Amino acid sequence: MERKTKGEKFTYDTPSLIFEGKGIKSPNMLKTQLITRDIRDAIRTSGLNMRPYVLRGYFATALDIAESKGLILHPWRMFIMGHNGDIDARDSTNKRLPPNMIEKMRESYNKCTKYIETVIREPGLTYSPR
Repeated sequence: MERKTKGEKFTYDTPSLIFEGKGIKSPNMLKTQLITRDIRDAIRTSGLNMRPYVLRGYFATALDIAESKGLILHPWRMFIMGHNGDIDARDSTNKRLPPNMIEKMRESYNKCTKYIETVIREPGLTYSPR
């Protein structure tokens, strides 16, 4: 919200998280401990009193429900959750993903949002990355 207030324009390629140097473990990895700290601070600022892991549990349960309804494939669910997955995931989703697979994963994820989001959207409105 702070970035939007300062006038930052958001596009499909805008990173969700920016850590301005702190919290970077290597050039491509963020430290879990520092991400958790920032999420905890955001939760506390919003007036809630829960641990950040509660959000991960909520997300995992929502994806479980969506998977049980055939909205997302298990390896894709594991990939989105950040798990290494089973042998199928190692052979497919843990490699560099081809653009057409990324689009199919986005489509599946979009179908799952009704179980993830806490606000009901109007029928027909979907996430559009472009």
